Amino acid sequence: MKKIIMALMIIFTQQSFSAETIKLVAGESFAPLMWKDKDSGAPRGIAIEIGKAILEKAGYTVVVETCPWVRCQVIAENEGAFITGFSTNEERLKKFVFSDPTMYDEVVIVTKKGKEFPFHKNEDLKGKRIGSQNGSTFGTRFEELKKIFKTDFDHADVARVKKIDADRIDAGIFSLGEAGFAYSAKLAGFKPEDFVILPELIAKDPNYMATGMKTPNAKEKIARINAAIKALTADGTIARILKTTY
Repeated sequence: MKKIIMALMIIFTQQSFSAETIKLVAGESFAPLMWKDKDSGAPRGIAIEIGKAILEKAGYTVVVETCPWVRCQVIAENEGAFITGFSTNEERLKKFVFSDPTMYDEVVIVTKKGKEFPFHKNEDLKGKRIGSQNGSTFGTRFEELKKIFKTDFDHADVARVKKIDADRIDAGIFSLGEAGFAYSAKLAGFKPEDFVILPELIAKDPNYMATGMKTPNAKEKIARINAAIKALTADGTIARILKTTY
């Protein structure tokens, strides 16, 4: 009888303290970092897999939603969700609580082969028309460069590749370095070798998870997430996800 009572108490305790569900929001057009599969509608990408692994390790049940990047930020700021693959800037630091870095993203400038130009200092981009994802930021240097070059905003890496090929822009900005651009070029129907990645990085941009400052228990949740990041870094989980190919 005592064993039955103990078993019932365990079941009751597990039901009473079921894992809290957290929504993870991610961009729908940042392949291979994060995107919405056009056939299945399923969320895919390195930042999504890292975000899910971290939240699950922290003890949460995860629901993933992909949406336009600006919309993701609104949801994370105002609806208690967490955003993944997120960079900091002064404006965002006023609105969001950030985790420790989850990964580091090499941000590059790509141009059409035969159209290369020097890029060693910020002033080298003066007057250049550079394509970039609407709503994105990649740290301090990127924000400084936006004041120098002419920004051509779009909503997908594929569109940016096509603009470069058609000489509509001088170059484009891409995440995840050579691998990230190669994926986008192939998705757009082009050969990566028909383009040139300029040798100077815009940034080796730390990516974070974040939620709005008005999220209930935001700092407590971030503390749990930081502990999970530390554990998944130590056991090699995050490193394995970063090697994923799509």
